[in-house]
Amino acid sequence: KQWYQRRVRGLHIFPPQLMLFLVFLLLALGAPPGTHSISQLKDRNFHDFVTESGRFVIMFYSPSCGACQSAMPVYKRVASQFDDRDDVDMRTAMIDVSEHPASGDRYDIWHYPTILVDGDDFHYPALFDGDATSEQELNIWLGILANPNYVPAKTNLWSLTSHSLR
Repeated sequence: KQWYQRRVRGLHIFPPQLMLFLVFLLLALGAPPGTHSISQLKDRNFHDFVTESGRFVIMFYSPSCGACQSAMPVYKRVASQFDDRDDVDMRTAMIDVSEHPASGDRYDIWHYPTILVDGDDFHYPALFDGDATSEQELNIWLGILANPNYVPAKTNLWSLTSHSLR
């Protein structure tokens, strides 16, 4: 028998010290690439997330919304890509505003899904006005806003798009 193994009724058991070391090692190494989580916000932790994050992106959604169900997998894929990049300092989150309406009220959210980027250096939050089910559109938009060299405008300019002219 090896020094680190004991046999108990046919099972190999490691001593508790070795198990604690392995758990500590896994926690110290952190999550492997591609497994960073998107924060699930609630009213009670929304304020802390917003004030403690530099730049952040939040998807406001409702589980009963069909468009939200279509956009959610796309948002999760795109947001996790930015979460895994070392050159981007942007936290990602989602919040169910049907359960936590006060958080949606802070940004005057009245339709779903709404994807918003904000941060310390933003004078006004940036709202995504594209197709939330288009991975390419969302990826380009977040790529521009996640760039640390991007400086947001100091005025709240309205963009003229086919959506705003209706």
